[in-house]
Amino acid sequence: MKTAPNNTHSNKTPISILVFDWVVACSILILSSPIWVVKVAFLACSKHPIFETLFIHSGGKEVAIRTFSQGRFSTLPLLFSVLKGQVGLLGTSFEYAVFEPSHANQRPGILSVEQMQRRMGITHINTNPNTVPTFGLFGYVSNIFKCLISKLVVVSTQLNYPKQFNLLGVDIDNNTMDESIELLIHSSQSTSTKQFAFVNADCLNIAVSDSDYRDTVNQCDQVFADGSGIRIACQLHHIGLKDNVNGTDMLPLLCEKASLIGIKLFFLGGKGNTADEAAANLAAQYPNLEIVGCHHGYLTDENEQQVIEQINQSGAHILLVGMGAPKQEAWIRQHKSALSVGVAVGVGGLFDFFANNVSRAPIAVRQVGMEWVWRLAQEPTRMWKRYVVGNPLFIARVLKQKRLSHASIEQAPTNIATNLGQVNNQHKRRWYFFRIKCGQFAKRTFDIVAASILLILLAPLFLLTALCIRVESKGAIFFHKLEVVVIINHSRCGSSVQCILMLKKD
Repeated sequence: MKTAPNNTHSNKTPISILVFDWVVACSILILSSPIWVVKVAFLACSKHPIFETLFIHSGGKEVAIRTFSQGRFSTLPLLFSVLKGQVGLLGTSFEYAVFEPSHANQRPGILSVEQMQRRMGITHINTNPNTVPTFGLFGYVSNIFKCLISKLVVVSTQLNYPKQFNLLGVDIDNNTMDESIELLIHSSQSTSTKQFAFVNADCLNIAVSDSDYRDTVNQCDQVFADGSGIRIACQLHHIGLKDNVNGTDMLPLLCEKASLIGIKLFFLGGKGNTADEAAANLAAQYPNLEIVGCHHGYLTDENEQQVIEQINQSGAHILLVGMGAPKQEAWIRQHKSALSVGVAVGVGGLFDFFANNVSRAPIAVRQVGMEWVWRLAQEPTRMWKRYVVGNPLFIARVLKQKRLSHASIEQAPTNIATNLGQVNNQHKRRWYFFRIKCGQFAKRTFDIVAASILLILLAPLFLLTALCIRVESKGAIFFHKLEVVVIINHSRCGSSVQCILMLKKD
């Protein structure tokens, strides 16, 4: 048997966390006891096994854990593994015993920070998953709450992962953060300027009412999905979004990559010296980074051509334009034929973050997809319309798009309708047999519950009757007799005799 490397001596779980896990697991098991009864009874009535046994690496050895074989609440039996100390409520992701354990394998948990970040599309954020020894009980509990909140924000369903999808008329590319950075680096060597854009919920709201902006974005070489709003909208359309590709997370990673291979950047946008301050801070962080020019974003007809010449003469490969949507996208589209850079990207208010004019939300807030709440708290007078009004409006528009897409499917050509009809027939058959199973389960449950209630209600009468019988006679209170019932069936083929053995208790 292969075992994981024993590194528990340096990451021993504190007693307070073990006690916390034990108390919470016991409480949940007690409160969920009705669910256990229904779940076990349902699986017992079906042809499926009740439990499924899995083997995982834990604490330097292989351990067996159990889950329900299918359906909702399938992970409830894992709480017994928590009581045994095999897993925790929070820990590293499960590593199954069929694979070699990784060096990061420690105490596995039902919840994990790694899974939370994958769910929220922020796996590019470096955090220490070994939260138990590092942060103690308070950090342990807070990370559990963050994992639970992320499960509420992003509900796991059967999702598709297309390369591109459409939201509110805008075509958005479904890339990971690493894929997006590699694409920018590769495109920076292009002889013609390629345009890229980030879109969030506010941008899509603008695209609904501004057709020029929508057309400009759709003509971009790549459009990156930015923010939790896009992720929620994708969930409503059963689309899996690979990553939250936002500019604030991307720029440090892009600068790091650019500093290693000699890619030059130019910052255009922001107020006053904002772009210069952002460039200075990034240059201090990445000494080999070449930011070859900066200019504010307030251009006029008099200085616009001069700025374009400054960009071209700088030898920049990537131009970041921070003028805000839709102005920045329109400016790039209008002037990209005159630019000699390989890539031009609209980045909105990105420079303000790196110039320290606006503080970034803490990682804990970003992990649960609530960075917009942080921004609203910082600038309520400027951001209330975008978030308080814009976010519900965006969700309403996405739901309307979903409803219209379903209606268009119903009016599709005959061949598509036929295929959909076959799928619907399969669903109907499955639903039909499922209802039969549910009916059988409901009848059996009703019989058991009704009989139990009657036995409880009539228990005093039974006891009184038994006592009277016992006083009158010293013989047995209960006796039984066997009766043979003969049933004669008459049919066209003749008569048949069936003997049934019946057991009666009087």
